[in-house]
Amino acid sequence: MSPYQDDDFSKAYTTALYQTKGTIDLNVRVKSDENLEIDLLFVSNPQSPAWLTEDLGLFDALMQVHPTIFVEHYSGYLKSSHIIRCVTRFDLYTSGEKKEAKKRNETFSAAQKPFTWILVTGCSEKILRSFGGVRDSELGVGVYRLAEGLRMGVVVIRELPATPETLWLRGLIQRSRNTDRLVTARSIGRVG
Repeated sequence: MSPYQDDDFSKAYTTALYQTKGTIDLNVRVKSDENLEIDLLFVSNPQSPAWLTEDLGLFDALMQVHPTIFVEHYSGYLKSSHIIRCVTRFDLYTSGEKKEAKKRNETFSAAQKPFTWILVTGCSEKILRSFGGVRDSELGVGVYRLAEGLRMGVVVIRELPATPETLWLRGLIQRSRNTDRLVTARSIGRVG
């Protein structure tokens, strides 16, 4: 269990939204150090009918960028050290997967490497620039891609426009204000 209540909420929230669309693992340990656990590992099941019946707007678009997604959530402002820890987790996970593939006499290709989305309340332009971050023109305001080799993106939740497309991501902050709206939107079924 995370020492931070918002992190536990983020994991439970994302799990509830995506449990019908693929496989989810929480706190995936990539080393025997709690600080190097991947918050959430999502492996998409593109055949799941939930992709057609449940529209989670921008959140769905993010989760379909790659078949395997890491989601790291920071409830405050993103720091350089957070991104570096994400890179370390990615490297350790990928190394472990390569070793397992080798034991099975299989290869682990570059295409199998996951993509990481870092979900944050806020982030400075300076930090984004220092990691080669540029706004993702396809996904819109508040979504950035870091340098290509990092296989990472950042979603700055406070920058997201207040639209039905972003409702599920905006629900990760100000949860007390958004709880009623989220329950209502979820019961409607399709947003956006």
